[in-house]
Amino acid sequence: FPEGAVPNYATWGPRGELYVSDYAQPIVWRVPPRGGTPRAWFTAPALEGAEFGTTGLVYRPGRGDLVLAQQWVLDGS
Repeated sequence: FPEGAVPNYATWGPRGELYVSDYAQPIVWRVPPRGGTPRAWFTAPALEGAEFGTTGLVYRPGRGDLVLAQQWVLDGS
């Protein structure tokens, strides 16, 4: 992973690729099936989440989708 990345949750995709959330950046990385250089697969400002990045990730084979969980910090004001 590049400098500054903080790999967090991971899930295997349908063809053996590994998807990894990044705790420090609004990015989901994709690692090729046999390893190699992670590439940014999905980025979005909505993944920033204040102090925390994406905190959960799972591929659902029966539905063919990838579910991301995002933690938000509320300031209480």
